[in-house]
Amino acid sequence: MLALRTASRHDLNLRGAFVHMLGDALGSVAIVAGAIVIRYTGWERVDPALSILIGILIVWTAWDIIREALNILLEGLPRGIHFHDVAAAMRAVEAYSMSTTYTSGASVRTPTRSVATC
Repeated sequence: MLALRTASRHDLNLRGAFVHMLGDALGSVAIVAGAIVIRYTGWERVDPALSILIGILIVWTAWDIIREALNILLEGLPRGIHFHDVAAAMRAVEAYSMSTTYTSGASVRTPTRSVATC
């Protein structure tokens, strides 16, 4: 599980697997702890309380995974990459310009690309 933790920093699927395994491990620990508390104190409400806490923890840790997955599905920029840096890098490779196209009386601005030659 420790190897999965270090690898999960850069891979969304591995991060999801790590959170799933962490939830399973915490659930097992909570079951044992709840059983011990019920056995020695008779307080049976500890079981639902621990279940609610584990559920909140799983949702809290999964929220980041859900946000990043939605960003990928919506074709957003990956974490740590800024739009202005990408645009500047593209301009360094190719020269982009806007040209005006006239179609049936209406002017429409369309991007055109011209390769910069040295």
